[in-house]
Parts: sequence; C-alpha cells; structure tokens
Amino acid sequence: MSPRHLLQNLPPHTLRLHGPRQDPSDLAQATVNVSLARACRISGFLAQLSANFQGTKMQRSAIGDCVDLMLSSVDELSKTLSEL
Repeated sequence: MSPRHLLQNLPPHTLRLHGPRQDPSDLAQATVNVSLARACRISGFLAQLSANFQGTKMQRSAIGDCVDLMLSSVDELSKTLSEL
C-alpha cells in the first residue's frame, strides 16, 4: 500500500489528533495504532459476547476461538507498535 492510500484511509480524527504525517515511520505508527484500537474494541466485544452467550457447545467454542485469535492479534499489534 502506498503512503497516500494509507493516509486516505486513516480515520479523520487520527490526523486531527496527531497532525498530518509526512514521515513513513509516523504513518506506520498511526496505522498500527488505529488497527490496535479497533482490535481491542472487537476483542472486548467478543469477550463480553462469549461470557453471556447461551448457544450450543460448538457455538460457544467458536466464539471462544474468535476471542483467542483477537487477543493474539492485539498482542502482535502491540509488539509491532513497540518495534516501530
């Protein structure tokens, strides 16, 4: 993806909060931050869903797998951000 494409697809509030990004490193950090925030929100939603879900054993297992995968994604994005 080109830097222009990434800038066009960042949420508008990201640029307002941090100003326009010119440096590729800043752009990478901004995009990973956005991805991390979204992954955290989804992870929290899935964890709450999992705690309250009354479906079949297979359905509960599938949701549990999704929670595990999202937590792993959050961990990986956090590591990526710390390396940038």
